[in-house]
Amino acid sequence: MTTSTAPVKVPCPKVVVPTADELEKIIIFIGNQYGWEYIKPLEELLGAFPLSHSWDGITLDIPELEWENKIQAIIEEFKLYPLVKLAEVFSKIIKVPMVVVEPITGISVDVRLLITDPDYKGQLLTQFQEAGDDIIDLLVPDFVLENWDGTDGIDAPAIKMTKAWKEFVAKVKELFKGNVFGTLAKILENEALEAAIETIEALPDPFPDYLALLLSLPGMVVNGGQLDFDTDKFLMGLKKQFKEAGKDFQTELLTYPLPLVSEIADSAELVGLDLPKTLGDLIDLEEIGEFKKVDFPNWNIDKLRDRIDNFIKNLPQMLLEAVLEKLSKYLGMLIPSGIPIPFTLCSFLEFLGFPKEISVSNLVLEGT
Repeated sequence: MTTSTAPVKVPCPKVVVPTADELEKIIIFIGNQYGWEYIKPLEELLGAFPLSHSWDGITLDIPELEWENKIQAIIEEFKLYPLVKLAEVFSKIIKVPMVVVEPITGISVDVRLLITDPDYKGQLLTQFQEAGDDIIDLLVPDFVLENWDGTDGIDAPAIKMTKAWKEFVAKVKELFKGNVFGTLAKILENEALEAAIETIEALPDPFPDYLALLLSLPGMVVNGGQLDFDTDKFLMGLKKQFKEAGKDFQTELLTYPLPLVSEIADSAELVGLDLPKTLGDLIDLEEIGEFKKVDFPNWNIDKLRDRIDNFIKNLPQMLLEAVLEKLSKYLGMLIPSGIPIPFTLCSFLEFLGFPKEISVSNLVLEGT
């Protein structure tokens, strides 16, 4: 038997709406085929990221699920980085609050520190765990809680804790997004942009339409706007509907139209966003599962819920980044330098220093 070293290419999804199925698939393939020790060095590269990932490696010593959770977390939070950068630029005109208070735990979070200091995440995790189980359970939506509290047959406290931390970070991101879009509404009425807006209004189509979309975005997000959506209420309703009809929830969910997409189709088309129509367009469980060895009950259902929720919550920012690109010549004062806008998952992986190839020792049996 001889040993050779060969690189395995890591795909870089260059899309605004990433499915990242290939990325997740290759990580699972390398771990299961060659050994999870080849994936371990990526943890040092990731630093504080993924912010929303926490894992009990003793109770849950399952590397495949751990890395599935990490990749999912990266997909969910990669838009937080450009959101902070946008907030820093907006703050040159009107200050955007960088600290939010998660209402259930009462924990204050400095969002800028969260994405730059790996130790800060650890400090927040300690505060979070000290909040106690009763408080932490309040963070987990009923749809998620039923998957892991024994309601649907699986009682997994360690996974429930992991999900609670993800919800905590998601709430922080949601609150911060509200700060950013709320401040944007004030900026668009500020005299600093008056001349630029008048210039855009005088331009031929479609520039006035771009401006109209930009002006409408804060109202879509803040205080129950068009894109303020309760994913878990939506899913609990579908779960009951499919169960009463004797249909498989996961199968039906993959073909069900994604909420809100039809409502913003014209806006998305205006700025060149090609949005998925169904959850099956957003995630390919068969492709991800090609090299999986672990079939953990309720895991995929939770993943589908997270992917829907993340997609919907990112819609306002996706529209914002796309329309800012269209108006960049006139509204450059609102666009951060040093990062691409729109900001893609590929951009984020490059920022993290994620490798384009991973070298592995490939065992080859002599004589075969």
